[in-house]
Amino acid sequence: MANDKSENDTATEVAYRAIRDRILSGEHAVGSHLSSATLSKSLALSRTPVREALRRLAAEGLVELIANRGAHVIGWTKKDAEEIFELRLLLECHACAEAARRIDSETIAELADLARQMAECARPGPNQDFKSLTQLNSQFHSAIIAASGNKRLSVLLTSVVEFSIQARTFEAYSQEDLARSMEHHHEMLQAFREGDGDWARSVMYGHLRAAYHVFQRAREKEPTS
Repeated sequence: MANDKSENDTATEVAYRAIRDRILSGEHAVGSHLSSATLSKSLALSRTPVREALRRLAAEGLVELIANRGAHVIGWTKKDAEEIFELRLLLECHACAEAARRIDSETIAELADLARQMAECARPGPNQDFKSLTQLNSQFHSAIIAASGNKRLSVLLTSVVEFSIQARTFEAYSQEDLARSMEHHHEMLQAFREGDGDWARSVMYGHLRAAYHVFQRAREKEPTS
């Protein structure tokens, strides 16, 4: 029985991460129906872990479970956006400052490589890749949070950053917006190299504020029903 529970927990985690990644990347668009039968087939899992994963995503605010209608991807309201960004500004800027004081050369090298890859994905042309950019961006921010050395802060921020509105809006970025965002990454790296927490905090603050305004502009352009 213990082994069965362990295997189900593992399958639930696999389903959770896969469905969450699809939502954050835009593969499952806002408002789309998430059929447990279809998801089970595409993930090669039984329906039980998929249903558990959907319940977990509903508890975290990415999915809405409606009686007799199933699961649907939740959209962001203006209030949602404001709440998320307020939390990120409070928590992630602090994490960035703490990371600057604690970060080691290996993590800085990792962040530099991620920044280089993001710049390549953001570069205009046929190889511009927003999906990879989203994934790399998530890794970049997660590495900074981990480098803060504060496990409780990391737990609090993970649920906020992984549902980052920024992850849903890279396609709405103008080339100027993208260039500014990539430059922020490089400036954060310089602050880390100098061990300057105040500098790192201020760059992250500007980075998140810029992302918020891109999101708001994108929302204003959406057709109203």
